[in-house]
Amino acid sequence: MERRPRCTSARILAGGVLTLALSSCSLISLKTPERPLSARDLNARILTRELSAQFVAAVNRCADDVAASEHDPAVLENTLRWEIVAVGESRRAATRLVPMMSLLDTWALAAQMQGFTAAGGAGGALFGAHQQAVRDISGSYAAETEALARRLIAPHELTAYQAFVEK
Repeated sequence: MERRPRCTSARILAGGVLTLALSSCSLISLKTPERPLSARDLNARILTRELSAQFVAAVNRCADDVAASEHDPAVLENTLRWEIVAVGESRRAATRLVPMMSLLDTWALAAQMQGFTAAGGAGGALFGAHQQAVRDISGSYAAETEALARRLIAPHELTAYQAFVEK
């Protein structure tokens, strides 16, 4: 009866050794069918994510400034909500799988944010004395994103993409 557990142990050990031997064999290789990104797509990915990171840092600084100097609970709550949504959506847009869609989503988000915080916009009066700082951050994000899109998108495609963003 003791031989049976040894036999099972030997089989497990042999299976482990075989697995290790095969994994180190140079004849076996796994390759993904993906193609490398084009220069335009690689630039779109890197620059869109960099722009998003700069925007997130600006939003965080602004929210910290509001929290340090504001006493109105409504403004503090609105600022916290703006920070959470702006950071999350910017990161989500900038990390899409397809680099050009990432750029377009970021551009659309920036344009929406600018419209939201503008005078007369739905968020045009949510931040009290800090409204202009929020507008400046949103406006800068929109302008920089559009400038990036103009640099990376071919002129004959830009009109269609701009119409997409404006919708």
